[in-house]
Amino acid sequence: MLGSKNYFFYQLNSVLYKKRLELRQTLSYFGIQDLTIWLNAYDYFCLYPHKYDGATIVKDLATIQGLDACAMVHDYRYLHIEKWWSINGLKSKLKADLEYGKNMELTGKGSITAYTRTSLLWISTPFYYLIFKL
Repeated sequence: MLGSKNYFFYQLNSVLYKKRLELRQTLSYFGIQDLTIWLNAYDYFCLYPHKYDGATIVKDLATIQGLDACAMVHDYRYLHIEKWWSINGLKSKLKADLEYGKNMELTGKGSITAYTRTSLLWISTPFYYLIFKL
């Protein structure tokens, strides 16, 4: 998003492969059983690294070194919202924002951090549409 840039996916393929294994292990450690969306997002950004910008860099939020997997899934969800200007597009955005908070909780971030970020995303929704979707 605005002022945020992450170059994690610009690493060598061999490094990204090892990091993918590390991500799987870490998510499993947190008890996340369905890794589908996490790995789909990871694989997508390996192919299209320029589309990933991540969250505002806060080192505490990294799931593995250099990658906030919750922000990765959130970016992936945003990229796959169709018809942003429709009610369904708005619902998809708000749902992706809530999922972001839930994923942060799943990966060991505190609920205050998780849902403060979710709330800020919701509060910023009108501005998001004005700035990014005009």
